[in-house]
Amino acid sequence: MKDVVRFKLASVLVFVSLLPYLLLIRSFGFEYSVIANVLGLVGSTLLVWQFVLGNRFVSTRLTPDYVSLTKLHIVLGTYGVLFVFAHPILQVITYGTSILFEQRVLFGRLALFLLTVTWVTSALFRKRMSYRLWLYLHYLNYFVLMIVFLHARSIGTFINTVPYIYYYWHAIFLVFWILLGYRVLKYLNFGKARYALVRKKSLSADITQYTFTPKSKKLTPRPGQFAFVRPSFFGESHPFTIMKFNARSGDLTFSIKAVGRFTNQLENLERGHTVYIDGPYGVFTEEGQNNGLKVVIAGGIGVTPFVELIDRFGHENTFMFYANSFLVDAVNRDDFKRELKENYVDVVSQEKTVQEPVVLGRMSKEILSKYLSKNFLPRAKFFVCGSPGFMASVIGMLDELGVSSNRIYTEEFSL
Repeated sequence: MKDVVRFKLASVLVFVSLLPYLLLIRSFGFEYSVIANVLGLVGSTLLVWQFVLGNRFVSTRLTPDYVSLTKLHIVLGTYGVLFVFAHPILQVITYGTSILFEQRVLFGRLALFLLTVTWVTSALFRKRMSYRLWLYLHYLNYFVLMIVFLHARSIGTFINTVPYIYYYWHAIFLVFWILLGYRVLKYLNFGKARYALVRKKSLSADITQYTFTPKSKKLTPRPGQFAFVRPSFFGESHPFTIMKFNARSGDLTFSIKAVGRFTNQLENLERGHTVYIDGPYGVFTEEGQNNGLKVVIAGGIGVTPFVELIDRFGHENTFMFYANSFLVDAVNRDDFKRELKENYVDVVSQEKTVQEPVVLGRMSKEILSKYLSKNFLPRAKFFVCGSPGFMASVIGMLDELGVSSNRIYTEEFSL
């Protein structure tokens, strides 16, 4: 609940930051030229907020729920771009198309072009592009904000004529420049923990377990949290759930499915190799870290947030369903069986001959209702993790079984 309050506080801060611009309408009237400039300022400020909340140094101090802030980050970008696009449209309505070709709006034209490129690639072609290409194009937004500042500073009507807007605008971009400098330092691994690979174990044809031991500071994650792993000094970093944490040694264990270039690169790491880890982040399973009734439903590699949860908080009031294509794909299965006993159920869709308590087929509401007593369904909290399709299917089943949405907790597979 505390994290929800913090998330709402972040949303309120964004809205309050726009009020100085809205006061301009009250002072100067509801004219196209006034609205055009106000929308430009509002849109630019939303894009700065998008950058600010995308900075993990800031976002995690507002709330550890990094996934929710990432969603807010997307919303801010969407509306920020719409307001920025409305700015030149209203200017053309007011002054005519000739204004687009004037030398004094050169910075504005350049910013609009770069913003259009990033918006088109993100909104229309994101699913068709590789993550790497999308990421590099997304970095253009940093240059967009720099150019927007120069554009507004040189010809901005209100910035150059209204003192409080002048100082407010410069304060906003001072924050931007400070955080941009911090991001550069983070790119150089400032503040990240250095870990060395000590064990690498193949769990199946496409899943490998990696254990890293700290070489510098130790991270102390809670069950269900994730961290960003960077295998080289200047390489990319990707988020993975911390499957196991050894409080005494500080060792972190990840089970990672090979699905692309980055995860394939991890498979080539040798023992002793240094990686840079940033985290931990996330709040998934927080509501289940107690002795209350809970049901865990995992699909494939989506089991990783539940390993520590079951190890620390699994008991007679915990039930787990683990869905896989084949039984051999079930990560940590023996430990789950030992800890939960008859409260653990495998659900496999492509096995031919198996014995109880392994269930053949796909996860269904019939399977859930068969194994869950009437004591569980109306009272337990349900934790679901897997592919987007798997989670949507399970949430639908739970809804049909009468489980209220405020007792269902899910984790996104990607950010």
